[in-house]
Amino acid sequence: MQAIIEKSKPVLQNAVAFDRDGKRPEAIQKYIDGVTLLMDGLSCEYISLDDKGTLRGIISKYMARAEKLKGQSKVNVVSVDRIHIKENSTGHGYEEIFSRCFDDSVTEIRNFIHFCEICYVNSPKLSKIRLKTLQQNNNARDLNQFGECLSEHGVQLQIIFDEHIHDREIV
Repeated sequence: MQAIIEKSKPVLQNAVAFDRDGKRPEAIQKYIDGVTLLMDGLSCEYISLDDKGTLRGIISKYMARAEKLKGQSKVNVVSVDRIHIKENSTGHGYEEIFSRCFDDSVTEIRNFIHFCEICYVNSPKLSKIRLKTLQQNNNARDLNQFGECLSEHGVQLQIIFDEHIHDREIV
């Protein structure tokens, strides 16, 4: 667990520095990046339940700070893309819609976590996220752990596993 904390430490220190300097958008992003690194630890099999509880506490602390900063300022939107999908159109999957937003070196679950963090920080009234996906490997365990973390912040994560689904749906 110490290695996970050490990996996130410089990112979170940058967040605190930006926060202290009044650079709210930069601080929020660094808090999100740091929390993402810490969340990777929740899916590690070698970490004890006590250590996972400690990680959840640290994650909650930084998510709360990011939420508070978000409430104090509006983040300037640099770019907005609107994707028009015609009724009954097919072939518009997760990759096509969100691929510009994510680094291809991270896993699908990490992408989903990052997506949820952005939604959480930018949508103060967000109360529920619904994910429909195919059950693979350990994704049920990892997604349930992430759902527990979200529930501590008043957001319910509903996960629906569908063996016939090809892509994912986020509602």
